[in-house]
Amino acid sequence: MPQSSPELPIELINLIIDQLHDSRPDLKTCALVHRDWLPQSRYHLFHNIELYQNGVAPFLELCSSPYSTLPLAHVQTFGLATNLVVEGEPEDKTMHNCPALDQLLTWQSPETERKLITELVFEHLRALSLSWIGWWTLSDNAKAALHGGFTSLTELKLWNVVFGFEDEILELLGALHSLQKLRLDGVVLRRRSAGDIDVNERKNLPQSLHAIDMPNLSEMSPRVIELMTPCPSLKSFSGHIVNFSDITTECAQAITKLLESAGSSLENFSFEVQAAGMLKHDMDLDAVLQHIDLTTNANLQSIHLRIDDSSYLLPFLRRLTSSSNTPSLKKLHIPNFLSDSSGFSRDSTDPELEEVDKLLQHPYFSSLEEFRCQICVPFGLKDVKGQPKGWYDRPNEGSQPLADMVSKIDELKSRLPRLNKRGALKVDEYFRFMSWQLWGPGRGRYSDSESESDSETTTRRRSLRGAA
Repeated sequence: MPQSSPELPIELINLIIDQLHDSRPDLKTCALVHRDWLPQSRYHLFHNIELYQNGVAPFLELCSSPYSTLPLAHVQTFGLATNLVVEGEPEDKTMHNCPALDQLLTWQSPETERKLITELVFEHLRALSLSWIGWWTLSDNAKAALHGGFTSLTELKLWNVVFGFEDEILELLGALHSLQKLRLDGVVLRRRSAGDIDVNERKNLPQSLHAIDMPNLSEMSPRVIELMTPCPSLKSFSGHIVNFSDITTECAQAITKLLESAGSSLENFSFEVQAAGMLKHDMDLDAVLQHIDLTTNANLQSIHLRIDDSSYLLPFLRRLTSSSNTPSLKKLHIPNFLSDSSGFSRDSTDPELEEVDKLLQHPYFSSLEEFRCQICVPFGLKDVKGQPKGWYDRPNEGSQPLADMVSKIDELKSRLPRLNKRGALKVDEYFRFMSWQLWGPGRGRYSDSESESDSETTTRRRSLRGAA
């Protein structure tokens, strides 16, 4: 009588597969060992699925197979983008007019129970990303599947999604009852709804929603922000613009209303300008930022401002001191606090450091545990001699740039003595490889004697834990 091999306990199977989680060939092999090995290996193989529009048909064909193991994968994240240029694709079915999402949501399994994709594959989905979708391409059945099929969804990312009417986005968000994080990047509302949306009748945002991230704010953003208001559960808001001129007074006022609706729930505020300070021109950033009011948020704990300019900073900090709330701010991150923090010069100069140091002693900042900024030191080929050619993260030990970094940090400590004494001053070291030596006179390419990879600008940030 043939002897049967002893079965491994499921706990040991999971440990083996977890050890191999980043090796697709090994995971595929594990799936063939035994039926008990299949679910865990499939989870690692398919927990994250990203498709372009031309991948939807093959994906659905796989789902239709009677031998499909995708339902065992418990897919956690799924993304669909329709902006891929596909040869032979009809022009009226490209980009925002592509029907791929509708095809995905209206598909039904071939078995007698006729399950939707949301029931068969996406039952455990946690994060959904949709890019370049035109909402008019969705049929009523597709919208019903989208609104009712993602009950476990906690994170939604929309990039360059265009809604025909503004109530469509409210209907979508209102149906995602477990939603916690929302990212709206370049979302467009083509038209207002046929009539004004009754505040008492419109679908409210999920009570679980606590984080809103809005990259690439534009003149179209204020209305989108207004539709997110009120959001009393909001804990974290992040805004980003490409150019200094992209932020308008109307947008700043809309942000303030959203933050006011969050009240004491708001804990984190972040704002970033992507453009370099030299591109600010005559833009008065503070004239706009003064319309963003954080004084009503009694539990604000963190502010992050990445702006390559200093003229706005002192007025911004002074406005915070007008708050009558109990001090709660613990972290203030200003990476571009110093004019050379990025390695390139900018039009504005450093803020009045002594004035900043004095202002941060105000009672509003009495709970401040961390004031974090960045110091940049450039280095070149002479500082990496002996290192293998490629990505230069850091100059050699004992080189002048390392000594310059220590000197700059010491100087900053001396200019911010009160902050340093409190132990709140934290500095990120930022080394930028500047390879001007590789350019020949009048050339548009690198010198033949050096590899192109040597020209890359690389950085490394190392936190200065203490401020001794």
